[in-house]
Amino acid sequence: MKSLMKPTLLASVLLSAATFTYAAGFQLSSPDIKAGGLMAQRFEFNGFGCSGENRSPALQWSGAPLAPRWRSPPTPRLRSAAT
Repeated sequence: MKSLMKPTLLASVLLSAATFTYAAGFQLSSPDIKAGGLMAQRFEFNGFGCSGENRSPALQWSGAPLAPRWRSPPTPRLRSAAT
């Protein structure tokens, strides 16, 4: 168990670093929610003790990648045992 800890931790750190690098230019903003301010009650969930209106704020983004940088591994082809 202990021998798996270091590789798992290293993989987690590398994956996190790659994610932050990949999303470095991405920006998300909303004209409905001001930075440092409180969200209007109309955007709050109406349930679990909250009494909002369940409305979605307008969102704007920029710097999103055009396509993912990863590719799915190829599907292995099975060989027939028949001669």
